[in-house]
Amino acid sequence: MNGWLAIYLRGVAMGAADLVPGVSGGTIAFVTGIYERLVDALGALARAPQRLWREGPAAVWRGVDLPFLAALAAGIATSLFSLSRLVNRLLAEQPVLVWGFFLGLIAASIGHVARRLPRLGGAEWLCLAAGAAVAAGVAFAPPLSLAISPPLLVAAGALAACAMILPGISGSFVLLLLGLYPPLIEAVAERRWAWLALFGAGAAGGLLAFAPWLSRLLHRHPGPTLATLTGLLAGSLAVVWPWQEMVAAGRRLWWPWQYPAGDPQLGIALAAAGTGALLVLALEWWGRPARA
Repeated sequence: MNGWLAIYLRGVAMGAADLVPGVSGGTIAFVTGIYERLVDALGALARAPQRLWREGPAAVWRGVDLPFLAALAAGIATSLFSLSRLVNRLLAEQPVLVWGFFLGLIAASIGHVARRLPRLGGAEWLCLAAGAAVAAGVAFAPPLSLAISPPLLVAAGALAACAMILPGISGSFVLLLLGLYPPLIEAVAERRWAWLALFGAGAAGGLLAFAPWLSRLLHRHPGPTLATLTGLLAGSLAVVWPWQEMVAAGRRLWWPWQYPAGDPQLGIALAAAGTGALLVLALEWWGRPARA
């Protein structure tokens, strides 16, 4: 029971992170030591229909980590349905504190992922730079405004889920760029089940299509893959910079002493960043048994 409770709590933390545009649940999975297990379990689930046909239900049950996925999904769902209004309120009323916290969390996570690299050669440096460029490109892309429709909800779910599983690429931030984050958060808070079902179907399809490919990369090419994930985290720092504003052309960052929106709250931001970094250290310690 303690083991499954720990997995459930990791899911709660992942769900809370996924609610914040710019923070990825994949980052939380990585620093708590369950990232590879999660990717492998999703990859095995995607291959389950083939195994069911060839080897039978017993082989599928052994090969797919269903209890782990169920406990994690329950934790994520708990956060999504219980914390959506709180996160929105904090982002509206205390943005510098929230972004400062996640800035420290993601900055500390970069070191955590980088330490997992088996080596750092030319290929790894190239992948690291490419990952950072992709994340920065997403961060500074101008937001869109799309009319909500069933096909768009399915497509957005698939895209957000693929982004969610990658440390450094936030599914909620992708939704923000598409102009879908506010209406979907409202749909969660108001229990608009039709919208959520379409979005969830797309998310499930996207995860099952993307996870096997990512699992193969992690096992066959761990160095370049981890370097790319490190770069994605580094590039995503622009998304959680506390002193920013969104304009028509995209994101604009400011130094604290240039911040035009009022008091930069530098002391609060630094304290929050330190708290986020310390949390990563605590999560690393907590995740050690899962990696053993």
